[in-house]
Amino acid sequence: RGTDWAVHKAELGADGLPVVGTVLCAHPASFVPGTSQPFPPAAVRTGLRPAMPDAQRRDRARLPVVLITKRTVFGTEGVLLGTWSGKLLGDMGLQEFMTRPLYYGGA
Repeated sequence: RGTDWAVHKAELGADGLPVVGTVLCAHPASFVPGTSQPFPPAAVRTGLRPAMPDAQRRDRARLPVVLITKRTVFGTEGVLLGTWSGKLLGDMGLQEFMTRPLYYGGA
């Protein structure tokens, strides 16, 4: 159906952790600071600077999306997908495509 473009599905392995191929979307409450927590733990762990609660919607929507790519007994690896850095290519000194946004990660 036209409106069913995203499906919430928790596919966990026997150990209770997400399986390879899972896409994890950050919960806004974990990254947007509140009055009691100026730097939420998830923002501190990832190093992504949190947007203030009164910031513009596009800045508050800058939440991480991670694709799980590898799982071993030593840990889990993933790729950060399309998180806008808040900068433009022109901020990096590029003249071509200078008005295009610069993203963290890749797809």
